[in-house]
Amino acid sequence: YFSDQIILKACKARPASKEEYLQLVNILDSLVVASGLSVTPKLYVVDDDQPNAFATGRNPENAVICVTTGLLEKLNYYELEGVVAHELAHIIYYDISLSAVVTVMVGFVVMLSDMFSRFMFYRGSRSNNSKDSGGNSLLMLIGLLFLVLSPIFGKLMQLAISRKREFLADATSVEFTRNPEGLIKKKKKI
Repeated sequence: YFSDQIILKACKARPASKEEYLQLVNILDSLVVASGLSVTPKLYVVDDDQPNAFATGRNPENAVICVTTGLLEKLNYYELEGVVAHELAHIIYYDISLSAVVTVMVGFVVMLSDMFSRFMFYRGSRSNNSKDSGGNSLLMLIGLLFLVLSPIFGKLMQLAISRKREFLADATSVEFTRNPEGLIKKKKKI
């Protein structure tokens, strides 16, 4: 529920003031108008040389866009506009919430397979009945197989969803800025 505040504190992010980051604030304001979003996300800056940006928050009302000083130094106006529009698209499409749900679901599957394999292991070790041990062994093997494969399939599913959401955010960024060159040049620089 407070993931945005936790992430901002972990990154040691500070609010982007209009006096210090006028260009960045103006870019966000114009993109909010272009997107039709009813609220303006909070804008934060992290002192870091690595060029990076991210969006966080559970919904548009609690959304935050955070950029690093390295990104601000390396990109020109149009490239920075493309980055901010990309992050704004993640907010509009609730990608942060989707990512959280997928992560929880993957964790749930892993926990279920772990519980299943443990249950079958303990049940199998307590059973002295030789007729039942073959069935228990098979179920233990299936549980172990799920335990090994579920994190792999879960991670692949997460990556596939993430990749599709990134493509959608890129397309939406171009729609908001009406300038694909800014996004293309940014990708080449970074």
